[in-house]
Formats: sequence, C-alpha cells, structure tokens
Amino acid sequence: MNGLFLEHNTIRQIAAPANIGAGITGKRMKMDLTDALAAILVFGDSTVGTVEVKLLQHDAEVGGNSKALEVDYSYYTQVSAIATTAFTEHKVAVKEDTYDLSSIFTTDPGCAVFEVKGAALDVANNFAYVSVDLSASAIGTKIASGVYVLNDLRFKPGFELVV
Repeated sequence: MNGLFLEHNTIRQIAAPANIGAGITGKRMKMDLTDALAAILVFGDSTVGTVEVKLLQHDAEVGGNSKALEVDYSYYTQVSAIATTAFTEHKVAVKEDTYDLSSIFTTDPGCAVFEVKGAALDVANNFAYVSVDLSASAIGTKIASGVYVLNDLRFKPGFELVV
C-alpha cells in the first residue's frame, strides 16, 4: 500500500518570503532524522541581477561553528517564464558550496531544488546541521522563500493520520 506523502516525509521552513537583497539566513536543520533532504527554493520575479544560494554546515542549532558544505550533486531549476513545467538538471563537476543562479533567474520567477545527503557533513567534527542562505545584489528586490523536505524519516510521526 502506498503511504501518504507526509507519512514518509516532513517539511520544515527554510525562510519566510522576504527580500533576499539584504540576505536571508536559512534555519538550521539537524540531519539526525534522515539521510537526505531537499531544499526547495521559490523565487519571485524581480529587477535584481544576481541570485546566490550558499550551503552551510554547523555544529550547533544556534551559534557554534559554521563552514561551507561543498557537494557535487546536481541541482534542478524551473523558470516560470519558460513555456515548460520541466525542471532543468544542472550537473556539478567540482564540489561547490555557493551557486550563482543569476543566469537562470535574472528577473524571472521560478524555483530551484538542492539535495543534501548526510554523508556530505563533517560528522567527525560534530557537524550535524545544514542551512541554506540566500542573497541577491542590493539593487532591486527579489522575494524568495523555501522549505526543507526530509525524506524517509528514521522515526515516523507519533500520531495516526486520519483520511
């Protein structure tokens, strides 16, 4: 029997919709519940020229030490101005922590999906949290928000879903 989406996944907010011109620091997500998560980012249309996504790892939920989370996983984008609903895969040849999406989104709305696997974290030095930061050039406005989707949770919800 197929389960409901939320029986196997959980969703947490990265950031509420806001202008990323001043930068948005995404909420930290502890990776102890899952082996992988997807960061789904939604961008509005704008007059801004640069859009940047940065992946970070942390050793505490608040404060502590932070450092770049370099991964070489593909990421996916969909631009609303293009007449297709398909996502475009962007292969990453060399591990990166910062992604410049300026050539993809420029002034267009759309979304981007980044995957993070627990194996990418520096667990030997107690880095167990992930965050996604968003920024854009200060000229103009770019509204964005996002959610984390944690897949195949180790611990299922402590309640029964009534359908």
